[in-house]
Amino acid sequence: MKRREKAMTVLMVTFIGLNENDILYIFVFLGILGSYFSVKPLISFMMALKLEKLLNYILGSLLFFTLYFGIALWKDEWQLIIYDQLQFTLQAVALFGGVLFTVYLVKGIRKN
Repeated sequence: MKRREKAMTVLMVTFIGLNENDILYIFVFLGILGSYFSVKPLISFMMALKLEKLLNYILGSLLFFTLYFGIALWKDEWQLIIYDQLQFTLQAVALFGGVLFTVYLVKGIRKN
């Protein structure tokens, strides 16, 4: 964006009483709201199919990655280590999901 266009944008935003951080908060809030409404039917569908174990895995992985990247933001000296190990971490979470799936599949087959 050219300097003049950016200045006009800042003036227009300031004119309506918002600064750049306010607009960022609005976009983040709208993104979260959109995610909520797009995921809610999927969660309801999984609950109807009694896929609680899958939901536990998904939420556990989400919590793990939140903590994983939270540490990267908290400790500057760990950022490179954490980002270098990201591929390994993603593979480990996928492997854990595969093992979990296999265990529950075998239990289901034995039960029947």
